[in-house]
Amino acid sequence: MQGLGWAATLAATPIFAILGLMLGLHWSAARAGAAALALAALLAVVVFDFGAPGAAPLRSFAGVVAEGGFLTLTILWILWPALALHRLQQTRGAIDTLRNSLTRLTGSTALQALLVGWLMALFFEG
Repeated sequence: MQGLGWAATLAATPIFAILGLMLGLHWSAARAGAAALALAALLAVVVFDFGAPGAAPLRSFAGVVAEGGFLTLTILWILWPALALHRLQQTRGAIDTLRNSLTRLTGSTALQALLVGWLMALFFEG
């Protein structure tokens, strides 16, 4: 069991690296993510013997990169329309209308947050 704790801690190193680089050194998310990706790849090959037996590590990374690209496109498929709708609402003034309507309902910011959360849950359920 002692080896398992060591491996888990070492596997979490890229996450700690991202947090340290972004919070401690004020790196951008893209720059910190690229550094953590390089660290994760290095750890995978050197420490965890990543790859199929007898295959070069770069060849084994092709499948990982393909899956990561597919997951990225799946997430962007959801985010881009949401961002487009948000931009449309901003340019048309819908967000200001919602803000003014909530202010007319109640002046309490806590109740406004509760209303937004409740209505958002109903929206997601629908």
